[in-house]
Amino acid sequence: MSNAIEIKCPTGLTRWKRFCWHANELHKVFSNEPSFYSGKRIKEWIAFATGEYILIHGFVVLLKADKLDYTAICFMAGTAFAIAGYQLNKIQQEKKADEIKPN
Repeated sequence: MSNAIEIKCPTGLTRWKRFCWHANELHKVFSNEPSFYSGKRIKEWIAFATGEYILIHGFVVLLKADKLDYTAICFMAGTAFAIAGYQLNKIQQEKKADEIKPN
């Protein structure tokens, strides 16, 4: 297992303080401090959300306006999904490497 510090959300907070705690943890993702959230997972989620947006926006809006064809939309969405898949594969490889390493 890894030597990472486990961070948990404190209990008994008001909604505002809980929101501020989550915002602070999201801010820590992009710094060197340990965070509740995983930066790699956030990047993966953004890539998948981008791919979904391209598909939905492309099929609903751009095809109706005849600005793009199916090939262009599928290429753009496929690129976004490929990036997300690469991130996911990288995360899984790191997990396997951490499991194999002896303490």
